[in-house]
Amino acid sequence: MKKIFLFLLLFCAIIAQAQKENSLLWKISGNGLEKESYLFGTMHVSQKIAFNLDDIFFESLQKADFVALESDPNEWLEYAFNMREMTLALSYNNLYGNSSFYNKAFELKQPKKEQLVFFISQENQLINNVLYRTNTAMQDFQEDTYLDMFIYQAGKKFNKKIFSLEDVERSTYLVERASINANKEKPDVWLQKKLKDDYYMNLLNNTYREKNISLLDSINKGMFTKHHMKYMLYLRNEEMAANMDTIMKKGSLFAGIGAAHLAGDEGVLNLLKEKGYTLTPLLSKKTKKGESIKNKIDEKFINTPYQPQTSSDGFFTVNLPHKLFELNFMNSQVYLCPDLTNGSYINISRISTFNALNKEKLTLNEIDKLLFENIPGKIIEKTKISKSGFEGFNIVNKTKTGNYQRYQIFVTPIEVIIFKMGGKKDFVKKEGEKLFSTIKFNNIGNEFVSVAPKLGGFTVEVPKFNKFSNKNSVGERLIEAMGTNNYYFVKEVILNDINYIEEDDFELERIHERFYKNIDLKYNGGKFQNSTTKTFISNTKFNNSQFLHLKTVLNGGKYYLIGCLSNTKVTPKKFFDSFKITNFKIPAEKFEVRKDTSLHFTVNTTIKPPLDLNYFWNNRKKKKDYMPKKRSLVYKSDLNEDVRVTFNKYHDYESYANVDSLWNNLTKQYTSTSVFNHLNSVNVASINPDYLLNNTSNKKKKFILSNKTTGKDKNGFEQLNFLLKNKESSKAIKVKYVLKNGVVYKLESLIDTAQTHSKFIDEFYNSFKPNDSVFGKSLLTSKTDLFFEALKNKDSLVYDSYQTIDFNESNTDELIDIISNFKFDESQQKVKTSLLKQLSYLKNPKVKPFLENLYKNSYDNPYNQIAIINSFANKNTSEANKKLLKLLEYDFPLTSKAFEISSMLRPLNDSLEISKQLFPSLLNFTTINEYKEPIYDLLAALTKKKLINPKVYKSYKNQILTEAKIELKRQLSKKIENNSFKKGSYRSYNNYSMDNSLNSYTQLLFPFRKDKNIAEFLTKLETTDNYFVKILFIILKIEAKESFNTEMFNELASNIKSRSILYKELKEIKKEHLFPSKFKNQQAIATSVLFKNYRDIEKNKDSLEFLEKRTFKISEKNYNIYFYKTKQNNSFNNYNKGWKLNFIAFEIPKNNKIETKYFHKKTGQEIDETKELSELLDNFVEATRLKNRKRVNLKQENNFNSYY
Repeated sequence: MKKIFLFLLLFCAIIAQAQKENSLLWKISGNGLEKESYLFGTMHVSQKIAFNLDDIFFESLQKADFVALESDPNEWLEYAFNMREMTLALSYNNLYGNSSFYNKAFELKQPKKEQLVFFISQENQLINNVLYRTNTAMQDFQEDTYLDMFIYQAGKKFNKKIFSLEDVERSTYLVERASINANKEKPDVWLQKKLKDDYYMNLLNNTYREKNISLLDSINKGMFTKHHMKYMLYLRNEEMAANMDTIMKKGSLFAGIGAAHLAGDEGVLNLLKEKGYTLTPLLSKKTKKGESIKNKIDEKFINTPYQPQTSSDGFFTVNLPHKLFELNFMNSQVYLCPDLTNGSYINISRISTFNALNKEKLTLNEIDKLLFENIPGKIIEKTKISKSGFEGFNIVNKTKTGNYQRYQIFVTPIEVIIFKMGGKKDFVKKEGEKLFSTIKFNNIGNEFVSVAPKLGGFTVEVPKFNKFSNKNSVGERLIEAMGTNNYYFVKEVILNDINYIEEDDFELERIHERFYKNIDLKYNGGKFQNSTTKTFISNTKFNNSQFLHLKTVLNGGKYYLIGCLSNTKVTPKKFFDSFKITNFKIPAEKFEVRKDTSLHFTVNTTIKPPLDLNYFWNNRKKKKDYMPKKRSLVYKSDLNEDVRVTFNKYHDYESYANVDSLWNNLTKQYTSTSVFNHLNSVNVASINPDYLLNNTSNKKKKFILSNKTTGKDKNGFEQLNFLLKNKESSKAIKVKYVLKNGVVYKLESLIDTAQTHSKFIDEFYNSFKPNDSVFGKSLLTSKTDLFFEALKNKDSLVYDSYQTIDFNESNTDELIDIISNFKFDESQQKVKTSLLKQLSYLKNPKVKPFLENLYKNSYDNPYNQIAIINSFANKNTSEANKKLLKLLEYDFPLTSKAFEISSMLRPLNDSLEISKQLFPSLLNFTTINEYKEPIYDLLAALTKKKLINPKVYKSYKNQILTEAKIELKRQLSKKIENNSFKKGSYRSYNNYSMDNSLNSYTQLLFPFRKDKNIAEFLTKLETTDNYFVKILFIILKIEAKESFNTEMFNELASNIKSRSILYKELKEIKKEHLFPSKFKNQQAIATSVLFKNYRDIEKNKDSLEFLEKRTFKISEKNYNIYFYKTKQNNSFNNYNKGWKLNFIAFEIPKNNKIETKYFHKKTGQEIDETKELSELLDNFVEATRLKNRKRVNLKQENNFNSYY
């Protein structure tokens, strides 16, 4: 009974405490405070739920000397515009993407009506987030602003000092980090039960309404991970409580922070209690008194002095209440100026029209047509105005919520400029003249002036009447200017690509080609000019009276398109020559030593380390410490230069004999010309040889590695420096590697060897220093002892590391011992196989006898045997092959997977001259199904190369004949099955290939064709529809100078599917003169190469139509391209029944012989019916000509409907 009483007492105490804490407002006293302070839990929204406030809230707010929020709203825009991630995202034209670079990046396109509508009608989202956080669809259920801003405005209107409780940069970092791995896999069980009855947001809202901060804390803990709670709340709570402690000692403070920060052991309330303060919940009724105070705050306006401010390019000046923030994007600029205290804002938009480059002009009349639909609410007043000779409109409107707005819209020869002011109620009516009466346009004149970005990089002379976008900020730039009857522009585009270097000549000219095409002008070619740097100039007729002149200049990752529209065909030499690449201006005081805590280094640089959000996202599941870890950050300077830093922590068990072997391994990746970097890790047999031979886009482009230096840097770290170049470009990729223990750092930057790059790059490379943190184990120390110890201890890291260990001759005894005596379980077989392979590479005399002995003792472990046989096969020596044969004769390995036996023997094909010694003995194993195909294929290859005398395997001819008959029977039954199919898809591929086993049998049996049974079998080959084996039979006959079936020969030549294969085989034996003249032309062969894998192509020739042949040139090589139409009549899909476009291109040999190896091909391309056929073919020719140009994407550039 006593226990029950104590339980009830405790339960009642808990309930009482919970009820006691059902408050959002808390009084803070004690701990030596002279005045009481207040802490309120807000919701960061404008919904009315956040404004359901008691009288005591307003009374406490009035009493306080100071107001504090999580951060001062005045800092938000300043921080946002200084936040490099935002400015970079907007000022770089990332929308075009690397693959359509020449098209989109340089485009000067007249804005569509929808874009103008956006600037006229939409509230700037950034301003809305800072000032209002309202949603037009929810206006009847929202206040004019959100609660935090209301508290701020109340403080400012009544002259209370505003404090930030957090550093905005730190809190942004913590919030971003909290968002990674935020939610638990499942909410806690008690919360799951609640969520069955209600939505999560409803639960939160109801909890806030009830002011139950303890339950709010429990909901957060039940929903979110400890990681999220730490970074979203606890670390921030500590900073806020500490700052409150400092501020409250100076006077009475009213602090408004998110309600989730209040409760819990690590909540701000408890942290303040721990500092010695007394926290008392404050509750009261909600009466008209509180409403009266709120209205008083809302209606009070502060008379803010307006000061003249000028745009960065100097074109306009206007009086404004606060600093003007500039954004550059989409060939437009937006300037923002919020009056946070009064809840008003000024928004200035500048939209380039490019009227000079367009036949249809964007005029004031065109804009007038958009105003009625897109000015919010009701237009109260609209009058025509004029300033500095520019016509415009003055507009006053009233929104549905009763707020007045005012616009002045002007159209200049270069742009549309929209000045907009918004605010609460009639604020704009009262204060608008302070802004609109002071608008002034400057620098309107024809005389030429020199202009340049703030930090240098280039200079150019243009007329005084100009627009300079992004003059003072990082990112891409556009200069437009109007002189007497002339239009000038300079477009700077940034692409710091450290993975690919394109030829300068191609890029310089390609920009011209695409620019003309985008504005429907003819490209007439141009010429290169060499001075300090190579440039390209061109011109074309724009209309009856004007000519467009273009010039391109490159400087590393900076591309410049310079243009002039004039009344003369004469090149505007003075303007073009005035453009000069200049040095950058970086004040020495901008440099400081900064610490990158994410990648663990220090560097002397001008910018703060970027936030590594990708690292957090990619590492939500923590990797084991010994595993490799890799991450990168890009440092982007204000000069539009990049340094990419990569932190590459190697596996703890990876090692190199010395630093030179490490550097050699790293530099191989840049100079390799192999088709695939990963060929060693894939099944080569599974790769289509046709694809390997013809798909040149898979070939890695080789760099020229130069200026290589090695040694220790000033800090004692091993370093490797070099440049990666393309002989056809002045660009280079500057690379630096630095070794620190188990980590290799890599620095990469794009530079121009013909120009000087900035101090930013040089200082970054020279001052780079890994910090004192130790990661991993030294890469220059052998890890074999650690590996063997881990293996013996059955440590799981062995499974992640066995392929990284580098064994040498000194490890022979240890490898033999571990392979012999350690008991590998089934899951460790891959480890054992790898150790066997590594051991086989060693030259120690103990190795061979050990492997032989192990093989003989591995009857029950075929994987040991396979590894050992494969190791001998890989050696490609007579001695190794003898050992291999001896071991197979002792015992042959078998598994349930035939491909493992094929893979085991495949290396024998790499050295046929040596492998011939294995016969005829190897044929003894062909009675085993898994061995049959690889052995017969190897023998057939030897026979074809005439490396083996058929007498060697004569005694096996009857066995081979039996196998051949069985295979022929299979193929004949397949022929019947194929013929029973309905006419169908063109895209079904033929079932046979040149590697079919029947081909091997035919090759092997042909030397014994005088044998009656074999002769009969060979004759029956003519009954199959396997044209590969038919072609082989004919080729063998021709080589033997014997007569052959001319009817079958002609059928093979006429058949589209077999024609090109027959011609190719004849060409290889220099007998192409036998090929029928009717089909002995490049078009006929092209048709076959293109359609040989189309089922029923012979039966549907009426659905195949040749269109035309075109010729094009790449460098000094000429090419033919053949176009066809095909129709799929029997498709169940109506969409696929229409005509499709197909094409194939071949290089034209100097001897004009017929080619079977194609340069490029595409099938099944959609035909855009909105375009003329000739235009479509032009596009596909261009796409083929440029197929190996990484930055060209003709699908986007020409709006192809089909994939390209």
